[in-house]
Amino acid sequence: MFIGREKEIALLQRKNWRDQAELIVIYGRRRIGKTALVEEAYKDRICWKFEGLEGRSTRRQIRNFLFTIYQHTGNEAVIQKQNSIKTWQEALLLLDKEIGTGEYIIFFDEFQWMASMRTQLVSTFKWAWDNYLQKHSNCKFVICGSISSFIVKKVLRSRALYGRIDTEINLKPFSLNETSAFFHGKRLAQEVLEIYMAVGGVPQYLKVFEPEKSVAQNLCSLAFEPNGYFSKEYHRLFISHFSSNEQYEKIVKFLALHGPQTRDALVKSLKTGNGGTFSNLLNDLTMAEFIEKVYPIDKHVGGRTLLLRQYDEFLHFYFRLIFPNKTAIETNTIKVYEQLTGPVYNQWRGYAFERLCRKHVKLIAKYLEFSGISFSFGSWFRKNEAQVDLLFKRADNVLTVCEMKYVERIKGVELIRTFEKKLAALQSVYNLPVQKVLILGNQIDVPDKVFGYFDKVILFKDLVFT
Repeated sequence: MFIGREKEIALLQRKNWRDQAELIVIYGRRRIGKTALVEEAYKDRICWKFEGLEGRSTRRQIRNFLFTIYQHTGNEAVIQKQNSIKTWQEALLLLDKEIGTGEYIIFFDEFQWMASMRTQLVSTFKWAWDNYLQKHSNCKFVICGSISSFIVKKVLRSRALYGRIDTEINLKPFSLNETSAFFHGKRLAQEVLEIYMAVGGVPQYLKVFEPEKSVAQNLCSLAFEPNGYFSKEYHRLFISHFSSNEQYEKIVKFLALHGPQTRDALVKSLKTGNGGTFSNLLNDLTMAEFIEKVYPIDKHVGGRTLLLRQYDEFLHFYFRLIFPNKTAIETNTIKVYEQLTGPVYNQWRGYAFERLCRKHVKLIAKYLEFSGISFSFGSWFRKNEAQVDLLFKRADNVLTVCEMKYVERIKGVELIRTFEKKLAALQSVYNLPVQKVLILGNQIDVPDKVFGYFDKVILFKDLVFT
């Protein structure tokens, strides 16, 4: 059963009212379900799918493109032209002729590989679109790619295709509710949270969890065995995106292992330059949603004050729990269940839960009954001062300050003392009433003094599954 994506499907199925073809661009990380989305949206239409081949030459891409035309049309004359057609210009002209008066979805999947990560095909496609392809008013053309930096920089922002793209979709992971629906009610709410913290809402990742096994059993076999899916996935995911520059990996790895960093601290630790090249690395990783740039809630986006923070669930899980144990995993000498207990695991789980909360702020606002008014949200921090990881600045002049904990036991005095330091730093800037909120990731005993101190104590699954 296909889950979610209602808005995206509605966009793809929207009636084309113009007397020319429609051009659609879809992008998002690997495994996120782009191909499945297109196939679901157009399951009742004839779809000609052309797929780029990772790491192959332009010549090989064109030959594969021509063979695919033959597969869709059955026209053997296309095969006979494989040796004579050597440019994308000729290949797209042939596509135009084979489309004829048909009503098709023309689907270019993994477009960045088809283009060999260069802009030549984009420019050629613009020429073909203006002169030939857009005239097929009964067709929709879909460009799809998994390397967001290429699709955004070289396709969406290109001068060649400026003003020609009708629909743009940045496909995101499933929400928690969609993830729960994916398991058809066969996973408890707490299990869904645990899965989401480890691998996020990536459909392909969710598919590999065996329903008859517990979450811990699945993670043991998938992450900590030599041929486990997640023990191998890092190379399939990351290397295909950024294999050309090891600095990408260094950035992601450092943030996963050491937590949020200022740009200057990251540059110093990695012993790299702090100029435009480093900015491009950060921008590419941000577009891939492997990291995020965090600006203080009271500072403008793009300013000098920012933190760089791990954003992708799987990469965080990989570098914290799989990567340090690679040798033991490969030699099958690892004590598997010990990896899902202890201080390293608990620290990872704490950061993962905070990220989970930040990604579902609308649910928090709804539960706290202020979603009907305007609000901004984010982190608040200053150099050498306590940091507030999640703050809502509301239009009714109230600050909602959230403390997020996924622990087995609450240390009431320590928790309140730490929270008071954060409030003192925050209220030196804002002279506003504060709503104090504690969000818990799991069901635990909460001391009376904690209940008395916080205005709201919330169990996170109640935000989502009530």
